[in-house]
Order: sequence, then C-alpha cells, then structure tokens
Amino acid sequence: MKSPRKKALTMQQWKEPFERITQVKRVLLGFRSLLDQELQPLGITAAQLRLLRAVQDAPGISGAKLADICSVTPQTGQQLMMKLESNGWITREKNPANERVLLARLTKKGEKMLQHARAIAEVAHHKLWQRIDPAKLAVFDEVLAISCENLKGLELVGE
Repeated sequence: MKSPRKKALTMQQWKEPFERITQVKRVLLGFRSLLDQELQPLGITAAQLRLLRAVQDAPGISGAKLADICSVTPQTGQQLMMKLESNGWITREKNPANERVLLARLTKKGEKMLQHARAIAEVAHHKLWQRIDPAKLAVFDEVLAISCENLKGLELVGE
C-alpha cells in the first residue's frame, strides 16, 4: 500500500518559520546596535561588556572558554580580550597547569566599568521590552530556551 503523499506547503506556511527567525535576528541586531550606541560614551561595546560579564561570572576563565560562552570565534575572543586588557579592565595570567593558556580576571577598573555599563544596559533592556507584559516575556524566554535545547546535539556546520 502506498503511503499518502504529503500535501505541499503553501507559500505562507513555508514563509512563516523564516519570518520568525528574521524577526528574532532583527531584535538581536537592533538591540545590539542600541546597546553599542548607549555604551559608546563609556568607550565599551556590547561584545566587550559580554566578555567582562563572563569574566566576572567565572574568574580565571580561559580565552577559549570565554569565546565559547560569548558565541564568538576564538580569534574574535582573543581580539576582544586584548582590548579589555589594554584598557586595564582585565588581567591575564598563565595557567600553572598549561602555560600556553591565559586565564582572565577582572581588575578594579574592570569592575567599575562593568557596574557603569550594566546600568546603561538595564536602561536599554527596558527600552526594548517596555510595552510587553511580563507574563508574555516569561513565555518568550521559555520558547527561546526550548529552541536552544532543540539545537543542542545537532551537527551544525561551524560549531
């Protein structure tokens, strides 16, 4: 017995999932642009702020682990870390177990920068989510978390 043929998707059905991803990307890029603009007077970018937060959360973290957490390439992570170090926001020391690995820690100057930048980021977050009911945001957070879980374990190019 032949299996029933699947009905071809309509153009609208085919387009909807791609439009959803496009909207998520627009939000991400728009927010990053807003945050970079708001942080510019401090002399820090959203990407640098993300790295500072990761170093604060995991003192003594390696550059490779930082790049992974921040979803950047190791090369980009290295460039960002060099900038953070040259600004005096982090220090990097050789790992006693493997001298080729440098471990990052926040400096007092980095802690102050992070405090100021986080306050600015909170205002930017408020601008983004201000007209959205907190219950809807909670559902959105859940959907995003499930989506991320769905992607884990898939063999994706570039990971």
